Amino acid sequence: MERTNNSKLQIYTTSILMLVASADEKIEESEITIIKEILIDFFKINKEQSNKLILLSEEIIKESTDIYEIASFLNNEFSQEDKIELLYCIFEVAYCDKDFHFMERHVINKIANILNINRRELLKANKEIQNI
Repeated sequence: MERTNNSKLQIYTTSILMLVASADEKIEESEITIIKEILIDFFKINKEQSNKLILLSEEIIKESTDIYEIASFLNNEFSQEDKIELLYCIFEVAYCDKDFHFMERHVINKIANILNINRRELLKANKEIQNI
């Protein structure tokens, strides 16, 4: 799937990143900054578009019943390679505030499970991002 011009895919991806950022009950400025950088790189969009996606994702999160709805959409749309790349991005968000909260770990495990990412890939991504 072409990920650069699919708005629902962009909004849902942003929503997943925001859910990870908010898992510890607070969203740091550093988390918003890294999410914007990820979106710009991942979808080849500009800063204004990334700001808009963050606002739209907040609405999705409010309306959504749970993480499953959002992640299962991404599971159906993304290639395995894209899912793994997204997982690395998710870990970047989790580690950017220098506090990998247990609730962030819990949310990431749920997302990885829904995206059908095996434990080995999950641990590899975690370790690589930790070392950066």
